[in-house]
Amino acid sequence: MQDLEKLFITASPDLDINKPWFAGDQSTCFSAIGSERLLWEINPNMKLLIMLRDPVQRGYFFFHRVHVHENPKGLQIEEAIELDDLRIRHARGDVLDLDELMSHPYRGQVFGYGLYIDHLERWLEYFPMEQILIIDNRDLTVDPQGVIDSVTDFVGIPREEIDGMKDAGKLSDKAPLDPDTKAFMEAFFRPYNEKLYEKIGRDFRWGGGA
Repeated sequence: MQDLEKLFITASPDLDINKPWFAGDQSTCFSAIGSERLLWEINPNMKLLIMLRDPVQRGYFFFHRVHVHENPKGLQIEEAIELDDLRIRHARGDVLDLDELMSHPYRGQVFGYGLYIDHLERWLEYFPMEQILIIDNRDLTVDPQGVIDSVTDFVGIPREEIDGMKDAGKLSDKAPLDPDTKAFMEAFFRPYNEKLYEKIGRDFRWGGGA
């Protein structure tokens, strides 16, 4: 904890650590197994903000923009999803025939990151839901001030009016999403999304706009 404090003190030389102060950090470690335990060991009372994107949009965006160089030539997105699903089920301890999985040249796990309920349940083993605020990234586009207000209320600091976030939350996917592929992806993620909605008590109504 002292090493973490030093990072913020270095960035804020005027900080008086003898008075109450708030520190924050951002990371993409939500899906990284083990990160929840490491953060809990640092501070079990910390509050967590988790911003999620429609997993169909997120998965399609990553498949074409980030991991396409890792994919063998001709790999279809449906095949990548099915291979991701096999890897996830294997990690859970399911008994599977892994011959095809182990021999396939595709090594990405693009869509497994979008199974948000699985990742959230790991975090809930360490942090109660009362310490977690989950935000749909579309809300930053529709109502950025409302999002900031919900965050400041959640962490317990005064509200502050913001400016200059007109395009917050907008991510442009230039590659068109084939309707059949979109339907396939929505069907794949639907049961996971429904479990997430039930767990957090909010329906993001994902499934459109990709």
